[in-house]
Amino acid sequence: MLLTTPIRLDVVLKPFLARVFARVARLLGIPEIQHRIDHADSEIRNLRDFSRTDSRFGTLERHLERRTQQQLTDQAAHTQQQLTDQAAHTQQQLTDLRQLLNEAQQAIISTTTLHTEQVVNEVRSHLEAQLNVAKRDLDNLRRMASTQSPTTGATPSKAEAPAVIDDALYISLEDHFRGDKATVHQRQMEYLPYITGIVSDQFPLIDLGCGRGEWLQVLKEHHLAARGIDSNTACVAECTENGLSASLGDLLETLTQLPDASCGSVTMFQVLEHLPFDVVVNVLREARRVLIPGGVFIGEVPNSETLRVGASTFWIDPTHQRPLFPAVLAFLASSVGFTGVTGKYSSPLAPTPDLTGLPDAATKTILDLHHAINGPGDFALIATA
Repeated sequence: MLLTTPIRLDVVLKPFLARVFARVARLLGIPEIQHRIDHADSEIRNLRDFSRTDSRFGTLERHLERRTQQQLTDQAAHTQQQLTDQAAHTQQQLTDLRQLLNEAQQAIISTTTLHTEQVVNEVRSHLEAQLNVAKRDLDNLRRMASTQSPTTGATPSKAEAPAVIDDALYISLEDHFRGDKATVHQRQMEYLPYITGIVSDQFPLIDLGCGRGEWLQVLKEHHLAARGIDSNTACVAECTENGLSASLGDLLETLTQLPDASCGSVTMFQVLEHLPFDVVVNVLREARRVLIPGGVFIGEVPNSETLRVGASTFWIDPTHQRPLFPAVLAFLASSVGFTGVTGKYSSPLAPTPDLTGLPDAATKTILDLHHAINGPGDFALIATA
């Protein structure tokens, strides 16, 4: 809180100084000195009275008076010096106190200003994030509106399968649950070593189900020839607006139309789990056909070996068909002719706990349980033609 009312130091410090001077008086023995002075005055009066009856005491009286006066003068001078020194010390304390009060007030002002700026920045960031989400939803709706033909009132034929979720709404769902584009972009950077030196202008990369285009953006930044295919009109429109090569189409049909050994790499990030099982097999078979010798297929799926994924988060997406077990994907890849088949686990759901000091048997049991529940969230099949 800011100090809006001026501080009167005389009012605040008067009781404090009274206590200080009282303590100083006690320390210096001033009350005792006063008592001694009063006692000396009484003795002098008694001697004076007595001297009126005996002249012999006149000289003694004058001697005692001079001696007492000298003692009082010396004591008064000493006390005065002590009081002067104490007054100077007290004045310095007052000066230091004023400076401390000023510094405290400035600190309060600075802290309040800093806190206010921090709150404003947090609110601004929150509002900007909400605005970006709203803008993205609006852009998706506009893309959908531009790609849909005007309604004629005709009812769809029974042979047409209704969409599980419309394109724009699906993009919003993916934005909300999968993570922002920057996070996905950073994760997919880890796959560059698998295709570097294989993809070229002559043998480009085909990204099936390119989605929002994070992987295409990574490839563009590293000057690797690539194009994306997706059935979601909003996704394709967004990729195109961002200067990425993407087109609308069915991924299996796209593969079947490509010549043999025409691609350096085929990639599918979080796509295979959306397909019926027979389509998964055919996609792997066609990908093997269109890849050059040494070409690489990368297929990332949610890791159903991790319990939280297989039993929970996998089912967030209403378009998912079924979890694909990593070992099954590896088996299928080998069955359709891929020679080098391996896998990559990534995106752990929780950090490994520190179990320092526990017995080895307990440590192993807890780590196995942690891995089963909070292990890697994703698995990628890496298969070489």
